[in-house]
Amino acid sequence: MSTLTVSKTYSDGVVLSESDLDAVKSDLESYYNSTRIDGNNLQQGSINGASILANSAVTTSKIADSMISSEKMQDGVSSTTGITAAKIIDNELDTDKFNTASVTTAKIANEAITTPLITNNSVPKAIMPLPYFSTTSVISGVGSGTRISVPVTDLVAGKPVILTFESGTTTESSGYIKAQFVSFLRDGNNIGTCTNLSSVGEEREFNGSSFYVPTVVMGIPPSSYMLIDTPTSTSHTYSVTTSDANADFSGTVFKIMQVI
Repeated sequence: MSTLTVSKTYSDGVVLSESDLDAVKSDLESYYNSTRIDGNNLQQGSINGASILANSAVTTSKIADSMISSEKMQDGVSSTTGITAAKIIDNELDTDKFNTASVTTAKIANEAITTPLITNNSVPKAIMPLPYFSTTSVISGVGSGTRISVPVTDLVAGKPVILTFESGTTTESSGYIKAQFVSFLRDGNNIGTCTNLSSVGEEREFNGSSFYVPTVVMGIPPSSYMLIDTPTSTSHTYSVTTSDANADFSGTVFKIMQVI
């Protein structure tokens, strides 16, 4: 703490001379112009914005570059300490004020980001793609009955699920489905049936003679069989079954998809 000391060169009953007054003046000038008051001369809490500093008194020119660091800013432990929203004017903080690596998840509370803070189309798909769930299973075997059964445990209830097939081979003689009826089941319950295009076998007459036209079943591209289901739980077992004894799923895979 700086100390002001005033010299006394006069005494009682003696007429003051110019040098006596100059001694007092010189000590005051030296203290306020050279030694000066330091922080220890001020009482704690004596300078505050409410009583001493006007709102416009502290400008950016009063604060030198690099003078404000984390040590200068107290972590907020209550609504009256640290830096709060009331200290920051709207629109005063832009991307130029933040270093790229300075804003991390630790700085942003989970509940701090709400839909009003995110404008439409502000987050491109490249940055935040839609969560996507997909699983595929190879179908093997020929004949009627349950051709495949797939337990799924990563579903979101209420979100549509797409059930379909796709080719799993490049072989020309396979990779398509030959079946008159294909049913999709969820937990053993039928949720939809797809019917193949076919001509039903029947008896016909030509020139007085009867003959039988057999059933013709055409191979259908796997993607032609598709069903959209709405799961009621996060876990379901989806199955594919057929009543066609001649059904052939060779070279196809069963695919389950959901955009979460």
